Amino acid sequence: MTRWTSFQFATIVAIGLFLAGMQLFRTSILSFLTSINIGVQPPIIITFLTIITVIWGCALLVVWQSKKGKPLFKHKIWRIMPAIVGGWLLLSIIGFLVLGLTILSDINTYMLWLVDLFIIYFLALFYIFILSIVIRYGNTQNDMSTITFSANIAVLVAIIILFFLPGL
Repeated sequence: MTRWTSFQFATIVAIGLFLAGMQLFRTSILSFLTSINIGVQPPIIITFLTIITVIWGCALLVVWQSKKGKPLFKHKIWRIMPAIVGGWLLLSIIGFLVLGLTILSDINTYMLWLVDLFIIYFLALFYIFILSIVIRYGNTQNDMSTITFSANIAVLVAIIILFFLPGL
């Protein structure tokens, strides 16, 4: 196993431990955030931390994959990847809505890890979708760090618009 593969594995384990720890200690984290009175609802802070962790984790995985020496964004599949990932995202949203109206309609507080799992899944898929758009329609002479930086900024701006502007 190469050094970069071990970094990728360590990133996945660290993100998993972080999210599992947030789930296990949710009540104590919520009480701590309520006691310091930041001005933002504590569940929103926990969701935002989950979002940031998943996006940075996806970015680290992509960066370390590119460090392996293989040209990551030169394959022909990236020309049609926005359509593939966009279709998969649309089907996932439809599937989630169907599950939400049937099986997930009676979710309790002990099953909040399932909601976190869905958030992680959709955020990772959204990141790959934005990354494929940046690669497909961006400047082809850009290096790997510029492409991932552009994708990270685009995803963060989109998430800030989606989560915070409707509340204003």
